[in-house]
Amino acid sequence: MPTTLKKYNYSFAYCESLKTVTFPEGLTIIDDYAFYGATSIENVIIPKSVTMIGGSSFFGCESLISAQFLALDGWKVLNTSISSEDLKNPTFAAQLLTEYNYKYVWTRE
Repeated sequence: MPTTLKKYNYSFAYCESLKTVTFPEGLTIIDDYAFYGATSIENVIIPKSVTMIGGSSFFGCESLISAQFLALDGWKVLNTSISSEDLKNPTFAAQLLTEYNYKYVWTRE
């Protein structure tokens, strides 16, 4: 993806061949429905620059087994903090991202 990108929209929704997503540092927003229903995604790497993951961005990504967050602290969903310990484990982070991203926006201060 271009390194100048600041916001990522729904361009890969329902993509069935994408396996790994590495976002560029500098990206700040993964918008609503960005990868909605992209059933083949197995791995994502979220850079430190991302401060928002829109609702349903990864909903339906049933093959997602690893989500690596390069910034572990400060994430919230519905005013509830997400433990940095939970995000340290890429497998558990992937589970959180697919289950708690449905409808809900993730933000990081």
